[in-house]
Amino acid sequence: MSLHFFAQRRAFTALVLSCCLLLLLSGCVTTWHASSKIEAPQPITSPYDPHSYRYLEFESGLQVLLVSDPQAEKAAASMNVNAGSLHEPDAWPGLAHFLEHMLFLGTADFPEPDGYQQLISEQGGSYNAFTASRDTNYFFDIQPAAFDAALARFSRFFVDPLLNEDYLQREVNAVDAEWSGTLQSDGRRFFDVLRTALNPEHPASRFSAGNRATLDIDNPALREALLDYHQRFYVAELMSLALVGPHSLDELETLARQHFSDLRQAEQDHTPVRFTQPLLVDQQLPMQLQMEPLRRDYQLSLIFSIPDPQLHQKVQADRFLAYLIHHEGENSLFDYLRREGWITALSAGSGFNTGEEALFFIDFTLTAEGAQQAETITAWVFHWLEMIQQQGIEAWRYQELAQITEQSFLFQESNDPSDFATFLALQMAYTSPEQLLRQPYAFDHFDVEVIERTLQHLQPERLVSILVTPDAQTSATTDWVPARYHRETNLPAIEWRQVPRPEALQLPEPNPFITDQHKLVEGESLAVPVRLDHPSRIEVWHGQDTSFGLPQGDIYINLIQPQVLDNREARLLAGLTASWLEDRLNNPTYPARLAGLHYSIDSHARGITIQVSGLTAKQPELLEQLLSALDQPQVHPNDFRLLRDRWIQQLENRQHDRPIQQLVRQLYLSMIDPTWPTSELLEVLDGLAYTDLQDFIDHYTDQLAIQLLTVGNLDQATTLAIADQLASRFDPQIDPQQLQLMQRALPAGLWQQSIPIDHNDAALFWYVQGQPTDGRSAAAFEQEALMRLVQQLQSAEFFHQLRTEQQLGYAVFTGVFPLKNTAGLFYFIQSPVAQPSALAAAIADFIESDRQRLAALPSERFEAQKNSLIQQLRQADTRLSDRSARWWNLLSEYGADIQPDDFERRAQLADRIEQISHAELLAFYDQLLAQELGQMLLSSPTDQPLPGANAQPSDWPLIEFD
Repeated sequence: MSLHFFAQRRAFTALVLSCCLLLLLSGCVTTWHASSKIEAPQPITSPYDPHSYRYLEFESGLQVLLVSDPQAEKAAASMNVNAGSLHEPDAWPGLAHFLEHMLFLGTADFPEPDGYQQLISEQGGSYNAFTASRDTNYFFDIQPAAFDAALARFSRFFVDPLLNEDYLQREVNAVDAEWSGTLQSDGRRFFDVLRTALNPEHPASRFSAGNRATLDIDNPALREALLDYHQRFYVAELMSLALVGPHSLDELETLARQHFSDLRQAEQDHTPVRFTQPLLVDQQLPMQLQMEPLRRDYQLSLIFSIPDPQLHQKVQADRFLAYLIHHEGENSLFDYLRREGWITALSAGSGFNTGEEALFFIDFTLTAEGAQQAETITAWVFHWLEMIQQQGIEAWRYQELAQITEQSFLFQESNDPSDFATFLALQMAYTSPEQLLRQPYAFDHFDVEVIERTLQHLQPERLVSILVTPDAQTSATTDWVPARYHRETNLPAIEWRQVPRPEALQLPEPNPFITDQHKLVEGESLAVPVRLDHPSRIEVWHGQDTSFGLPQGDIYINLIQPQVLDNREARLLAGLTASWLEDRLNNPTYPARLAGLHYSIDSHARGITIQVSGLTAKQPELLEQLLSALDQPQVHPNDFRLLRDRWIQQLENRQHDRPIQQLVRQLYLSMIDPTWPTSELLEVLDGLAYTDLQDFIDHYTDQLAIQLLTVGNLDQATTLAIADQLASRFDPQIDPQQLQLMQRALPAGLWQQSIPIDHNDAALFWYVQGQPTDGRSAAAFEQEALMRLVQQLQSAEFFHQLRTEQQLGYAVFTGVFPLKNTAGLFYFIQSPVAQPSALAAAIADFIESDRQRLAALPSERFEAQKNSLIQQLRQADTRLSDRSARWWNLLSEYGADIQPDDFERRAQLADRIEQISHAELLAFYDQLLAQELGQMLLSSPTDQPLPGANAQPSDWPLIEFD
């Protein structure tokens, strides 16, 4: 897959740590190498970190970090190559990304094109790769027993890939399909518009994803270019390897040396590539651009070039300035702009790092009114920057940020092994061994001169401004993505001093929520939460758990309102209430969020849930703030208008969601009751007034049931005190009821439905529903166990046949899809080359023909796949947040009727899978083939009728969940 600028800035934040994004986007032009003649320095670790680490540098120059985690139930590896799309030749845009794809398709030692993928799948693992501007990264995870075999195949990617000419066409099609799938992404369109602002002499301005037009397989020079790129950049001096697993450090070192000691070295002294051309051309600045999005979205980006922050990594000037710029406290820039009704979000930070320069972004999510005030917003930004220059660059502010981030470093939760390995492999390209773990959190050197010098680059004369609005006046279309835009260069600088500064605008005060008083509560950790007696009608659950060794906890409070379940107006008003509370609480609680406390307020089918998480020392104070917001609430008409407009905008933008999102939403609409189509929700929203919201909030607690769960570093006394606090404030009048959505039983046979989807690709979602049963019954476990095993056995083959061999699209996958207590699985394809009718035929052919392959599976492979799935289900929680979320989901589903065994559902499912015989699996599969199980095909508009009868959900029976 290709991970370019927007994927790095937005999608990749889901990876490892909140700071990983900044590392991915940054770097310097040299890498750190320890002398092979002395003992290599080792990473600084948190005293609460249970892992063991060993940094090595092989004689070849390969950097290696080994991580032993005795509790890990998977092993993972990541190899980072410190070369990406910026390093490819001008003649072959997308070459680095194309090479990334080709390495998966066989090596000299392992020539089978799907051998690596098959091994990973059979052993319960996952794999992927991405190409960024200065890095290409490959990663996988797998059951520890198969780590050696997987590394044997993985290591050959970097030594002797075949780059087989027979697969060039096929993989160019895959790259092209990946590019095609992004054509209607506003993020991709923004990136393309931004490229038009960059210096055309800089490689960052080039198209980098690749497609059939730029990767001409009829030209024999293409394969030579692939070989040349691999020969030049896939050398040990530019590679860094991270291995994570339950193995000892000595065992991991043996594996690393066994498989990676023969990596090729550069044929001569390897001089790092420098990108000395400026990112922006001074003579073109200031510059303004407008872009017309597909969605009804509004955004303002103020962009400046700055020296690459990696040049002064210890200072982290860009992050310090970003911390001040996007502060959301009282009387901050964000606060004023939000109160004006002009913005809903503000972020700041650097990206596009080249080793010489970077771009610094100040991004606003605007309202429609805010888009009309872009010039005033820009002027206020420069007032704010002046205040930072005059009052903000102070040692106490820097030290406060250092304390916040150091606390995050000390008390961070464990990470998924694959994500962690990827993070570490990337880090090694840009950070010294000692700082590999700590650098994202380290503010060790307050240097006024470096910070002020960075700030001096954020001047009106150096500004690139991009306004995204549906009302954009456009004059051109970008070359590679059809983004409509307009650009003006060498404009007069904004006269920002002519715009009055808000009088009360002020920088943040010291943060009262920062504390170093953290300790673990006494008492044993509970295997499952227990119900506590309480004199009120509150359903109280307590799950004390300090087994992770961190002073963290989660508090869940479910404020259940019966009318929300089956009344669409009440459902919308509950959502508006949650959003109103979030907005009202944002400023006063912002210091708490900075200090490691977090909260969320979400609406759902039964009401509103409040969750508080993070460090427990000051959670009671934060919870009191949250609950007090419901005391004598006053909804202002303008606040309501902005909220309603935001919700209308979000609902209208659903039509531009990715195809799979729209198809899954339609499935829920068909199978779950009560749910309502977007058109009906918009109609109701349009008729609501602020008095409706005021009245709803005023009377929300009149008929209220409450569920409470605490998990983590919270003792029983604290839990009961929270229950007392809730009882005295809300006085719940009813017991928590099992108010549940109802599900439709999909009749046996094949059903189909097409929905309007505005996308250049076609898409088809083939859903198979199990028999609706009591979720605790033996039949329920049997259905889910069989469906999970079918998916496990078919996943890699489905991908190989329909994506690799038939080249139907880039997004080709299967998955399990339970709806409440009912098991399910699905097959999905998004295709730029075939219509839904052809996709349906291809999936039908696969389902039918794969029966023979499943029947012929050798017993050892069948048992290996079973064991892989069983081990996945029996994996222990590695993070408190994962455990608490799992417990809360079960409590939300079963409520007071929950039994201790319900908390062990995964283990029970694993036990049932262990009992499945090959013959039982085939008998179940025959039921699927005979369409004894209901199956539903959902698609984008189709050229020909899909197989099956027209879906009539309103005629299907409703089954209430137990």
